[in-house]
Amino acid sequence: MLKLVKFIINESLRDVAEATFPLHEPSCLKNILKCPKCQEPIDKQDMEYHEIEVHGEKPKFDPAVQGKNSLVPIIGISLVRKEMKSIDDIQYLMDPNVVTLMYFSAHWCPPCRNFTPLLIDVYDKMNRDAKKMEIIFISLDENVENYLEYLKIMPWISLPFTQKQRREKLTSTYRIRGIPTLYVINKSGKVLNPNAVEDTMRLRGNPDELYNKWKAEMR
Repeated sequence: MLKLVKFIINESLRDVAEATFPLHEPSCLKNILKCPKCQEPIDKQDMEYHEIEVHGEKPKFDPAVQGKNSLVPIIGISLVRKEMKSIDDIQYLMDPNVVTLMYFSAHWCPPCRNFTPLLIDVYDKMNRDAKKMEIIFISLDENVENYLEYLKIMPWISLPFTQKQRREKLTSTYRIRGIPTLYVINKSGKVLNPNAVEDTMRLRGNPDELYNKWKAEMR
């Protein structure tokens, strides 16, 4: 789960960081409900996912929204951008001309903080004239303050920090062993290229070539 990446961080430094940034309850953590079946506290955005994964309920996805190869069963429909602005429509992710990537990262991780500005530059250049690329950020931060601080600089979309169960499930399903990790995925969430970090580092000066490489992998 999320704890599997703690080997990257010095425990004593992490304690200092947590002391410097004391945890408080933000407004986005106030939407907590009790599961009617097990009474476990669950964020309301995570409730349907919890019912499916824990209690075996059938998904309630709208086929008109889900589409044939939708990412909805994997990432849900409650995505946000910086400043926690909700995304009303993610159907554009089904556009065959839009390359989709999944980015596992965390504010506490120095290599992530070094890589993210490079990725932002590629993202901005690739999308300058038309939408060609979207990134779904999956946070491995340990508190919501660090997540929100990190999200401020990101121009792409994110799974909300409050969706802990879904974030942990994705971290496990995609076998994340270290960060930053950037995957090119297809329209149903299958990993097509697990080495997108290396691609970005190598081709960041030529976003058109990078786009053509990733788009070719999606065929």
